[in-house]
Amino acid sequence: MANDVELEAFYSEWGVDPTNQEPGGLKSADGHSPNRELVLLQRKKGKLGAGLGKTTGWIHRASLTNSNAVEMVNGVKYERIDENGNLHIDRNGEKRVLDVDNIVICAGQVKRNDLEVQAKGTDLEDKVYVIGGAYEAGELDAKRAIDMGTRLAVRIHDDHVIPGKHKFEAPVGAEEKMQQVLKRWM
Repeated sequence: MANDVELEAFYSEWGVDPTNQEPGGLKSADGHSPNRELVLLQRKKGKLGAGLGKTTGWIHRASLTNSNAVEMVNGVKYERIDENGNLHIDRNGEKRVLDVDNIVICAGQVKRNDLEVQAKGTDLEDKVYVIGGAYEAGELDAKRAIDMGTRLAVRIHDDHVIPGKHKFEAPVGAEEKMQQVLKRWM
């Protein structure tokens, strides 16, 4: 199922030794380079993920930085996606074209599927996935939105993952359950 993250792929990606034969349960560095390059863009200036939880935010940023596979760029204006699927951006007047094979847009918690609608009947129809707040904004917490994006990223090239017919979501978290309870009393 698309929601299932395969443990072996996870272990391989993060260098985990599930047998604990290596010190700390981590495989020794084998010098391999990442399978892909990621560019994490943010419109806001300043540290990416600055609003993440104080106790765990630094861990998420460190894992991205240490991966050597993620370029983090802030203060970006998104200009357009051209006919070849390249993303055009502007940062402080410096124009840049990213030659990409996938674009994930995280743009707030408002249900929106206009890109999916515009893609219908075009060659992009099978390439637009709506997730997170754009998929369902009601009571969505950031943790679930990130989870949906991660699950899609892991499975995006699988043949059975079809735009509009996919559902990448984790179980409702404790924060969201508490919010639902509190909402009944308000």
